[in-house]
Amino acid sequence: MFYQNDPIWKDKSLNNSKETIGSVGCLLTSLCNIYNLINDKKITPIDLNRDLILYNGYTNDNLIIWSVVEKILNLNIYHYYNGEIEYSLNNFYIVNYLNHGYGHFTNLISKKENEYNVFDVWDNQFKTKTNIRRVIKVCKKN
Repeated sequence: MFYQNDPIWKDKSLNNSKETIGSVGCLLTSLCNIYNLINDKKITPIDLNRDLILYNGYTNDNLIIWSVVEKILNLNIYHYYNGEIEYSLNNFYIVNYLNHGYGHFTNLISKKENEYNVFDVWDNQFKTKTNIRRVIKVCKKN
């Protein structure tokens, strides 16, 4: 699994801005991790960042435009998912929780009641979280 502070890309500019993948690339990195689980072809945060720039996939505030990501990665993304969390070879999840007062995206590994086990793309660690604000379902298009 990729993490956003990997020395290979942590200092790379996100969307040609002053912000970097290491500083604000948690969603970008989480999307790459899911894409790589679903597909034979692999994509790195550098690759996805480049494609998002090329296809105008960022807002002026460096937020990712979901419809552009869906086209680039050929995935369905349900960005305010509130259904059952069911894993398969096609369904994976990203969760957003507060981390030091800021929203942070990570890859969801498993859920049991109100505990979410996540792979934190910030520091390459597995963690348990309970303060989830948002679940995003990502799955391969049929």
